[in-house]
Order: sequence, then structure tokens, then C-alpha cells
Amino acid sequence: MAECGWYTAPVQRVVKRWRGRVREDLLQGYFFDVAFALRDRSREFNVAERSHWPAVFEFGLAMDKVLCDRERPAYWLLTLPVNVATNSELEPWGELSARIVKNGGPHFDPRTLRKTAERLKIT
Repeated sequence: MAECGWYTAPVQRVVKRWRGRVREDLLQGYFFDVAFALRDRSREFNVAERSHWPAVFEFGLAMDKVLCDRERPAYWLLTLPVNVATNSELEPWGELSARIVKNGGPHFDPRTLRKTAERLKIT
């Protein structure tokens, strides 16, 4: 879940807003549906109750906010090519920062990347 952006601030605001009104397992399922739809551009949504659709839409808006902000480290850490990780270990933070710049992104201090990855629980 972490690799898809579950722990980003916008997504966690949606989770907090809907927790208690929608079961946790359904929230996670809706999030996965939205996250995969945004990456793959196609996905079927299985929404248990009509009243849950607003949560699905909010997940979409939250993920769009994260995946459209190329100036933040979360975007880069969540959209890195798979070959950047070896045996589930990211390359050294300085090299990762250089790769981001090479791909058209801003320079991030390696400590910022590490802290963001820890916050997003992808390390």
C-alpha cells in the first residue's frame, strides 16, 4: 500500500474523514482501485454502497494532488521506475537525487528524500 501512496498526507486526510463511516478494508480497496486506475488508466471499481462513492472520488482527488506535484519528493518516490529498487532497497539517496534531476525534477537534499520515504513507509 505504501508504494501506491497510502501514507501521503492528502490520502490520509481522506482516510481520516471516512474512517468510521466506511470499513477500513473497503477504504483500502477503494484506494487501491483509484491508485491503479491513475497509473494504468483503466480499472473497474467495485463500490459496496452508493454512499461510498464520495470517498472514492476524494481518493482520486488526493492521489491526483500527489501525482501532479513534480516539485515534491513524494511524487518522485512514488513514480520511480522499478529498476531503481534492488531487492526492495532503494539506491543511495544521493544517487536517487541525481536520478530525479536527470529525469527533469528538482534537486532534493538526500536527507529530505530519506525522511519523505520514511514518512511514506516505502523504506
